[in-house]
Amino acid sequence: APTAVRFGGGSARWSRGRGVLVRWRAGLARDVLGYEVLRVRRGSHARARVKLTRRLIAANALSRTVSTRYVFRDRAGRPGDRYFVRARTLTNATTMYGPFAASGKASR
Repeated sequence: APTAVRFGGGSARWSRGRGVLVRWRAGLARDVLGYEVLRVRRGSHARARVKLTRRLIAANALSRTVSTRYVFRDRAGRPGDRYFVRARTLTNATTMYGPFAASGKASR
């Protein structure tokens, strides 16, 4: 069964020396424990997703009524990498959101 998350969109922004900052908004997260962030390197197949979060990023318990903003930094991220956010529920059901391509240009 899909998760009951009202996903408000996401983005990924690369900056030199800082990696990629992944941001997303979510509301109405009924029974959602938290979120995981996954990455696919530029040019790789979507099935080559690598989970970056060691632990779940906890969902806001008040997100049933309030839209919550979440942030995750991937210090090894590069321009063009694609990111996914996976919501995980109390019953271990998951729903994937994305991809969000890391914008930003590497200058030479």
